[in-house]
Amino acid sequence: MSSLEMQRAEPDTVEREAFAGEVADVLNKAAPALLTGVGHQCGLFDTMAGLPPSTGADIAKAANLDERYVREWLGGMVVGGFVDHEPERRTYTQRAPRSTSVTSRRRVERPQPQPQPAVLSPQCSAL
Repeated sequence: MSSLEMQRAEPDTVEREAFAGEVADVLNKAAPALLTGVGHQCGLFDTMAGLPPSTGADIAKAANLDERYVREWLGGMVVGGFVDHEPERRTYTQRAPRSTSVTSRRRVERPQPQPQPAVLSPQCSAL
């Protein structure tokens, strides 16, 4: 391969790697974006804003949602930087500067606890 051919090949590799990085960035941000919508629709951000550092079970109970799905949501929010996790205490916290960006201005009233459904809650069944 001549030096001219090598020069032409290198930008393609650089461009391809740059684009691959952009694709990875989009995919890495997609999950937290979807989970943010779930948090809003199900009232999880608003619920957490009114709680002290709490376990996943406490958050699920306060939001009247299935604990398993709340734990999955919390894991994604921790990875995305929306929620802090204290492993020793097994608690989750939403710091005030962050919570003001993701909570609504009105308090969401949750229905009384009922047997846990297979989905997050009746309000989230469309997910």
